[in-house]
Amino acid sequence: MLAPAHDELINLPYATALERLRGRDVYLRVLAPPYPGVGVGTLHVVRAEDKDGGIELVVTYDDYERLGKPAGGSP
Repeated sequence: MLAPAHDELINLPYATALERLRGRDVYLRVLAPPYPGVGVGTLHVVRAEDKDGGIELVVTYDDYERLGKPAGGSP
């Protein structure tokens, strides 16, 4: 059985979603690329589901900038 989704939170900025969830336990996961990077832009909710009496938010930034040189790249 799937946990109920909270569609009203999807694509909201993280800070706005957190305000709407005031008083609830919030579990946070950050979705990031598979390379070292720094988030750019707004942190926003891409998934929200009930979890252990609270709600789990999966968040990501608008974009990511790669840090350092890619492995095997030219100098």
